[in-house]
Amino acid sequence: MYQGRAQDSGWAGSRGRGSYRGGLGGASGGFLPSVLDRTQRTPVVVNTNCFEITKLPSKEYYLYDIIRPERKRFEDRHLIIKKLQGTVAPIIFSPRALYDGNALLYSSHMLSLAGGGSATFNVDLSDSRREAKPGARGVYTVQLTLTSSDPIRPSDLAVVLQGGRPNSKSMTATNLLQLLIRQAPNQMYPHNSKAYFTEVHKMTLGEGLELWRGFFQSVRPNIGKMLVNIDTTMAAVYQSGPVIDLALQFLGYRDVRQLDLQTNTVDFRKLEKFLNNIKVTVNTPGSKNRTKTIRGLVPNAGKFVFSKDGQDMSVGEYIEMVSNVKIKYGSIVGVRLTPPNAEKIVIVPLEICQVKPGQFYRQRLPDRFTKNAVTFSTLKPDKRLDAIMGKGSERMLPSPINGYLDSEFMREASMEVGTQPIRIRGELLALPKVIFGNHSSVEPRNGSWNVAKQKFARPASLLCWGIITFSRTVNGHGVRNLMSDMTRCCNDLGEDITWKNINPATVEKIKASRLPNPKPLIIVILPKMAQELWRKVKHWSDVRTGILTQCLQDEKIKNANLQYWGNVAVKLNARLGGYNSLVNSPAMTSLQKKMTIVMGDNLRWAGADVSHPGPGVQKPSVASLVASHDAYASRYMAFTRVQNPRQEFIQDLQEMVTDSIKNFAQLNALPERIVFFRDGVSEGEFESVSGSEISAIRGQLVVMREKGINREMPQLTYIIVGKRHHITFYPESGTEANDGRGNCIAGFVNNTDDFSNPATDDFYLQSHGAIQGTSRSAHYTIMVDEIYDGNLQEIQDIAFTLCHVYAKATRSVSIPAPVYCAIFSILSIALALTIFLSTFFNTADADVCIPIITFVPPSPLEHDKRSDIFHACPQLVCGRGPIYLSDDSGLKLAESDTASNISGQQTFDLALWQKSYKQINQHAAREMYFL
Repeated sequence: MYQGRAQDSGWAGSRGRGSYRGGLGGASGGFLPSVLDRTQRTPVVVNTNCFEITKLPSKEYYLYDIIRPERKRFEDRHLIIKKLQGTVAPIIFSPRALYDGNALLYSSHMLSLAGGGSATFNVDLSDSRREAKPGARGVYTVQLTLTSSDPIRPSDLAVVLQGGRPNSKSMTATNLLQLLIRQAPNQMYPHNSKAYFTEVHKMTLGEGLELWRGFFQSVRPNIGKMLVNIDTTMAAVYQSGPVIDLALQFLGYRDVRQLDLQTNTVDFRKLEKFLNNIKVTVNTPGSKNRTKTIRGLVPNAGKFVFSKDGQDMSVGEYIEMVSNVKIKYGSIVGVRLTPPNAEKIVIVPLEICQVKPGQFYRQRLPDRFTKNAVTFSTLKPDKRLDAIMGKGSERMLPSPINGYLDSEFMREASMEVGTQPIRIRGELLALPKVIFGNHSSVEPRNGSWNVAKQKFARPASLLCWGIITFSRTVNGHGVRNLMSDMTRCCNDLGEDITWKNINPATVEKIKASRLPNPKPLIIVILPKMAQELWRKVKHWSDVRTGILTQCLQDEKIKNANLQYWGNVAVKLNARLGGYNSLVNSPAMTSLQKKMTIVMGDNLRWAGADVSHPGPGVQKPSVASLVASHDAYASRYMAFTRVQNPRQEFIQDLQEMVTDSIKNFAQLNALPERIVFFRDGVSEGEFESVSGSEISAIRGQLVVMREKGINREMPQLTYIIVGKRHHITFYPESGTEANDGRGNCIAGFVNNTDDFSNPATDDFYLQSHGAIQGTSRSAHYTIMVDEIYDGNLQEIQDIAFTLCHVYAKATRSVSIPAPVYCAIFSILSIALALTIFLSTFFNTADADVCIPIITFVPPSPLEHDKRSDIFHACPQLVCGRGPIYLSDDSGLKLAESDTASNISGQQTFDLALWQKSYKQINQHAAREMYFL
């Protein structure tokens, strides 16, 4: 996922999950062909990017376990099996078997193995023609064992197609179909487990990286049939060619001599990490261009001395002796091709190494490349569908749909796939109404509504506030003029914001009067390049004091217009406890009728997500639970914890549920119903994660009831919501479902009789209007439902309604507000913050009940010139980035970090992170601080 951060006060031009654009004008989201009556559901028909398997395999397959020394690299495992079938035992493996990339092999015939049901083979991955002896370097022993004499049959899929729960046989048969459709392109193109790629129309990013286009393909069950889902995708790839050029590009060097790096330098360590595990060929006259793997770097590679036949010589001297090649750059770094503990260390200068093409960059793509990556991956709906179907002038590479007929593996299996995407029925849901002040209302138009000339539904008051500027260019009268514009815009929207200057004597008089204290807020004006300073402000605000802050960028406010100040006003109103708008819909009305008390007092909306560190990074995952505490599902509290890296289920969910319910009970009655939306769970983990978390929630509710906290056991509905899928919908031009740009209009939901997983209750909902490219619907899977009694229509309607209550948007978002806020809660702790603002201004004056203007000189801290704080993470639309770690812990938790900054930390110590991890200040906890 590409992540980033936008400014703390912007709507317009923001990007992220369920991106929105608008402000006071409210963007229309594109030309709509007609104005529909959206007071009730409207039936429509759309195309999908799924193709029916018209003929299942007629052959039976046998399954074999593979036992061998484990190889971590996906490519290496495939190479071992490829060489086993093509070189070591081609007669046994004719026709070739299907390999799943891990530990299973599928064969269309019983293999003639020497041991009957098992056999052992020695596979030499080196390029030599030596005998493959067990234990020799580069030789792998592979043992095959038949798992069962009972073959895999197409009839094993019947239980799934008829709506039953998948069993081991049906899952094995489904995996077989996955392998059959992928085998042919995987033989020709670089690939991962689900997609293949080519360099056709590639994009050069810089720093040694490229973007390649590709195709994702996957088999999925549908009611009565099996489908193939095909989608366009992309991958980051190392630039092929001379390794020396790759190193120069990565470090931004122009002179090769700058690569004279020593092991204790930062650039040496950066380059070593970047090049580690890359496959290279060593090119010298007369050599066989053998493929090797970089295991590390060494300084002064050409001058590295080793012993050859009892005589010391340098690497440069040796290469000149055996290859008649003189090394030009003997003082720069070279690559080590052997493990650090190897008996014989192999060192090769950079200048004779070439990077093999098509190697995937598996680390997180740097934020500075996000914009280019989004541009590269964005395709208009018609272009995307044309590419999937293998037609049109912009074909990126051969579509898999055109290759199925030519696949030797599918012909061997007698399997066929239709060439036309399936069409399904769907509906456009009835639109909710967005309610503003003075009982006025508007109807969203393709997920967008216009708030011009409207008043906030419940405006807040801002009577106690101040301004701090760290800007060299915005101060004095400039601040007064700008803040006057802001207050005028806020007042026009109904907010009560007082604006005047006072003197110190008046301050003391106000203090002595003991007037009731409203919520204080500080406007902080920051220079453009001020990432660290911004972090300090937010840590002081959210963790240390709980005093609300609103950060503004000086360059933005100097040219601010009505829309900009409208963005600021919306965030201020929500943070101060006001409501920008309310939402009314038939779904909400239905809920009200079912309840015995005021809606919201006994219904709780909750959302949860888990954010993980990058591969191999010894840092914790961050879990977040966000739960509503008002009658309109618009205001939320967040609870976060750290847990073991890459653990998907929420480890401390019981404790978080307890805290959530207790806080809810302080403002309302105890909840009688809990609707729990869960994001970020892959389909393969639906059962395990939901099972663990549902058990944790119910278990804690039982404990609370036994302690007398809850009188009755609340009803629970648990729904997994995700957008990391590849299903897309394509309405026909000029139809009611088309938004005028080729995407489905906001409110489209599929007909589950035509398109759904037979074994689960699930649906796809397009709740937001597309801004660019091809929109992706949210996928809802109901794991437990005690509230709606299996009524999917009610769940669809309420989910659509909840996509309209995100406090700072004038567009519907792509997933319900509870889980949307959970994501923002996690992202709000994505960057390190360790120094506090208490040295910059006195917080004692925060009790004053009138505005104070305080001008502070620009911070003496060095600003990070390489990163713009307001554009470092585009997915963080609200532009937040503090972390709740104590300043003396020495720990950092940042999206851009790749390792802990504690020297020598090799293993993960959860207790250490938990001890240093601080919770949000209670004064800010209920104030939507994460907006």
